[in-house]
Amino acid sequence: MVTAFDHYCLSDQTSDAETPDATRARRFANAPLASIVAMVGRGERRVEGKVRSITVVIPTHNRPKLLAEAVRSVLRSPLIESPSQVVIVDNDGLDQSAKALADAFGTRYARVACAGPSGTRNAGLALAPTEFVTFLDDDDLWMPGAHEAQLEALTADPTAAFAYGQWQAASWDLSERMSPSGAPPSGVDTTPEHFFHRYHHISTVLFRRDALAEVGGFDESLIRYEDLDILQRVNARHPAVAVEAVTLICRQRPPGRQRCDERWHAGYLMGHRPPKGLRLRVGPTAVLKDIIRTRGHIAGGFLNDADACGKACFRHDTLVCLSRAFFLSPPAMLRRPSFWRLLLGSLKLRPKLDRPSR
Repeated sequence: MVTAFDHYCLSDQTSDAETPDATRARRFANAPLASIVAMVGRGERRVEGKVRSITVVIPTHNRPKLLAEAVRSVLRSPLIESPSQVVIVDNDGLDQSAKALADAFGTRYARVACAGPSGTRNAGLALAPTEFVTFLDDDDLWMPGAHEAQLEALTADPTAAFAYGQWQAASWDLSERMSPSGAPPSGVDTTPEHFFHRYHHISTVLFRRDALAEVGGFDESLIRYEDLDILQRVNARHPAVAVEAVTLICRQRPPGRQRCDERWHAGYLMGHRPPKGLRLRVGPTAVLKDIIRTRGHIAGGFLNDADACGKACFRHDTLVCLSRAFFLSPPAMLRRPSFWRLLLGSLKLRPKLDRPSR
């Protein structure tokens, strides 16, 4: 069965006539859980030789279809010679769908009760017996060749505690992709301050397990910044290595009122205030710059949501998104011509066309 991930990976390698049938991909994406489990193939091709010592921890919560694609993307890697190298951690799911998928794929499985992102990852880390470990969100996908460059870098430099690469944002259905981002050129001197000012997706990072254990794993008191916190605490003790390799496909929700509501109600404004430990490590000036930058970035996202609502002629939703963008970063919005264009354009929309864009 061809998944959306198959279609995504093959789109650059085949002609239009050779592209896998998109209808079959949609059929898999919309299939019930029982059908997905039946489709799972246990006979994945493996490279000959020694099993590479890497474990992949995948936290999940009530997203079995996305989880299935995430696991399949990992099992395709030559670094994963046994499904037991994958650990699925179910964060208090409503049913046994994650367990059913773990049984079907033959992966390890753990269930935790409302542990949050840090506690869920720590539970998977406890089940990782290998020298190296990495983490993957259940809505993201490994690129072909993922973490091979990171593993080579760590093997070449025994003093490095982790190696990190690049990631590529894509639309939710994987039909559109953006330029890779994340890691600077290899050889850049990395410090804890670097990881505060520049975001690196945790799923592009390959850790030495001992380095994570040395700092006590993820800080379970944090619901935001937990990935940045662990990078800084580990990097304060050991060096890191950057590699120019795209490791991850990161799904992005389409802009609109639904995305705006999710981010707003998830506490994106208050949740992106750095915790005390990070503030002490980098100093007040760096924290202030980060808060201003982060608020401007989130406000820019709300502005994109407003643009999508405006194109759909939803005046109320456009104004809601614009008001949230202005609340987060008034100076940035006042300087942006697109803000004024959307504001004036929304006032011209006819009320009869106004309805929620969800």
